[in-house]
Amino acid sequence: MKARNMILILLEAEGGKIESKTKIQKEIYFIAEKMGLDFHYRAHYYGPYSPDVRDGLEQLISVGFVSVAAQEWGVDPRGFEMKRYDFSLTSAGKEIADSIKTEHGDLVGNIEDFVRRLKEIGNPDYMSLSIAAKVHFISKREGTALNPAAIKAKARTLGWKIEDTDIQNAEAILDKLGYSKN
Repeated sequence: MKARNMILILLEAEGGKIESKTKIQKEIYFIAEKMGLDFHYRAHYYGPYSPDVRDGLEQLISVGFVSVAAQEWGVDPRGFEMKRYDFSLTSAGKEIADSIKTEHGDLVGNIEDFVRRLKEIGNPDYMSLSIAAKVHFISKREGTALNPAAIKAKARTLGWKIEDTDIQNAEAILDKLGYSKN
């Protein structure tokens, strides 16, 4: 399944809307991991990031299957604009999602199951999912479960700062979502 198709199905399973690009990236990351799909995720500012997912989202926006709205909050103390992009499935996008569901019913079930589990654990925000994805990404890359000190050290080599409480929260999220330690 292509990243853009997964995004459409994910948006539909999420009730037609997802707040933030980061949340889309992380949800697709976890779903792709479960399904054994490779969207070329690599370390990036907010955790694992896929250019395939970015391109798929841009394609969906350009053809009118997904709409985007910016939520602005001003400027942070360092002078950076504070903005979040929210994404919504359009009626044309819903039609395409329905046709994809017909073709890929088994894969769609995995996406819907993930969204159901996410909602059962309180629908973590994009920051919590980012940290959980970072912890998962590091452990997967190392091929073994790591203690918090080792996770923090590996995170620093990737330009990420993760605190002990972040790791505890991330491990709880991973456990509840069914991602066992390596």
